[in-house]
Amino acid sequence: MGRKSEKRIAKSKDYRKKNKKALSPKDVKKTKIQIHKMNRDDSLTSDIFNVDKYNTRVRETPSNIKALNAKVLQKDQQKDKEVQDRIIAQRKDMSDNLTKQIEELSVFSL
Repeated sequence: MGRKSEKRIAKSKDYRKKNKKALSPKDVKKTKIQIHKMNRDDSLTSDIFNVDKYNTRVRETPSNIKALNAKVLQKDQQKDKEVQDRIIAQRKDMSDNLTKQIEELSVFSL
């Protein structure tokens, strides 16, 4: 009979290699937390009044220029609304003009 050490298989690192591309559970939890923070209601970009609060978090350096200003965003939204109202009015005028033209043609052809 042989010794016990001969029968044992050495558990070297070759047998227990981890996949380098696989994410660890710690990394998965970390990314979930980050995603949850980003999806919070207070971090929505549509909340104009909180934009300045987020801008102050960014380090103030000459190379870092604030991309969002609350006042500029409000003005832009107002301009967009005016443009949309003008487009709606033009479409309405066009449809009215078309109906008038169709009525005139139908009267003329009779």
